[in-house]
Amino acid sequence: MHIVRTLLIFLAVALLAQGKVWSREAIPNPIKDPVACGFSTATQYTLCDPDSILKLPEVQTLQTKMNKIYKDIQKPCGTSDQSLQIGIAIIESMERSDKETVEEAAKNFAKTIHDAWGVGHSECHN
Repeated sequence: MHIVRTLLIFLAVALLAQGKVWSREAIPNPIKDPVACGFSTATQYTLCDPDSILKLPEVQTLQTKMNKIYKDIQKPCGTSDQSLQIGIAIIESMERSDKETVEEAAKNFAKTIHDAWGVGHSECHN
């Protein structure tokens, strides 16, 4: 009985440690719903950490670096230069079909989030 109880506890801990499995459509938009992304309502981040993987100082450092990229890097787009746009989702686990490799699932995940969040300039296809 002790072995069974130990095994059940181990399985429960393993399942809890795995975290939520996120579908592509379920990732919240950090601009529209910062609270669901793990941040206060007053925060304007372009990253989402719904599983609270990063500590706040790490999030702030990452956002500062992203802001520098926005400011410093301009790419030709149509008749003007546009800043790069970046969106980052940090999750513990992503949903994927049995037919997808991890790489394919990650690419499809990124494309879905890119489109849902409105990242990039559609006229420049980026």
